[in-house]
Amino acid sequence: MTTRKLQCALVGMHFRPPAKALVPMLRRGTKLDLRREPDNQYDAAAVQVWLLGQELYAGCLADITSEFESEIEGMGFTIDEIMDADGWFLGYLAASEKLIEPGQSKNSFVAEILDSGLSVRAIIIPSISGKPSVACEWEEGE
Repeated sequence: MTTRKLQCALVGMHFRPPAKALVPMLRRGTKLDLRREPDNQYDAAAVQVWLLGQELYAGCLADITSEFESEIEGMGFTIDEIMDADGWFLGYLAASEKLIEPGQSKNSFVAEILDSGLSVRAIIIPSISGKPSVACEWEEGE
């Protein structure tokens, strides 16, 4: 078997409160869940990025600060609601990033892998610039 890897930008956080506050608090390597959204009206290859509740319980949030609590309260959430949720829809794998192959975006490539039934492991890769990425990894071949 061959391990394949691909890194994609995470986009759309500002449309999904409290994702915009959560993502910068996540430690590098926090596990994510990828879900297909084939009925997305803007992108048939849409791949949703979720943070599952157990990852919060596993201590994947860096130190919870009063600034973080204030920010999520400003979005209409409490820290208890954040920690008690089954998961949070953070955004999407970016559709605009191109692969070497003409006309195929990174998210459509990952969508094809998910549609084929292969399991894709995904983790967050935060950045100081505020533009986090999702590292995707899967096994191919025999």
